[in-house]
Amino acid sequence: MGETLILKKYQQLPATHQVLVVDFIEFLLKKTKKQPVAPKRKKRVLGTLKGQIQMSADFNEPLDDLQEYMQ
Repeated sequence: MGETLILKKYQQLPATHQVLVVDFIEFLLKKTKKQPVAPKRKKRVLGTLKGQIQMSADFNEPLDDLQEYMQ
C-alpha cells in the first residue's frame, strides 16, 4: 500500500480515530525495536563423523570390575 493512499485514508478518519492510528503506529514501532535479532543457526549435516568412531566388539559385555555386584 502506497504512502499517499495511507495518508488519504488517514485524513478521512475522524480525529478520535486518527489518534488511535497514531497510537497503534507507535506501539508497532516500540514492538519492532524490542525484538532482538536471533542469529541464524546453521543446518546440521548428518553423518559427518561416519567411520571416525570405533566401538570395541565387547562394548556391551559386563565389566570385570563389577563381577562381585552382579552375583
